[in-house]
Amino acid sequence: MFDLELEANIESLEKSQTEAEFIVKKTGELIAFNQRAVDLFGYSCKADMEKLHLKDLVPDDFAGLLPGEISIEHLTKGEFLPRVNKRKNGSVFSSFVKTWPIIIGNESYVRTTVKERFVSQDIKHLMLEQNMDVLKCELVRERNRNFGVLLGASQQRINQELCQILRELYPNLNHKDMELASLISFNFETKAIASIQNICLNSVYVARKRLRKKLNLDKTQSLENYLKQLLDRPMEA
Repeated sequence: MFDLELEANIESLEKSQTEAEFIVKKTGELIAFNQRAVDLFGYSCKADMEKLHLKDLVPDDFAGLLPGEISIEHLTKGEFLPRVNKRKNGSVFSSFVKTWPIIIGNESYVRTTVKERFVSQDIKHLMLEQNMDVLKCELVRERNRNFGVLLGASQQRINQELCQILRELYPNLNHKDMELASLISFNFETKAIASIQNICLNSVYVARKRLRKKLNLDKTQSLENYLKQLLDRPMEA
């Protein structure tokens, strides 16, 4: 199951010709990327990027601030944010980056999209803003930990439970259906879903309609409520 889902995700990466696409472990290791990523970051071939870490793709000072494990607080949740990245030769460039959680098998990973940003803004100022952002994320994570609200672990657990339930009840669902169901269950708005899945708003509506059909929902049933009901149902002994 893992290999099939990973292969499907890799195929979706390769469809993008204009943006660098990655699948990353929560600990930062790259497990898949497309040819555009190789070109954008200045590597000669995919073999050169194997075994790289996210820290290899960002300025050194920013790399030193990155946590040992990516949590929900560090994700952009499908929105493009201004960032600074580093090429193989050490040069830095301005970019837009978006990140969001995905499930492959029963494990959580991070899907990342990077596109070059051509701006006149001082790159050092952008790097400072980027460093401040990651520090703010760490403060939020620490605050959540202090209050016992482990959002990252909680959302990942819920996501895994939902995917497991859907696989058991609806084996005909593909990884895109699973991803859409997860995003809907986390209350992502249609615009954010479109950005995450790199599709237009109308395609999101079509995908929702297709998902409803696969779940055998009638017109009176709410897709959002149905997904919540699946998670709230009592576990079988």
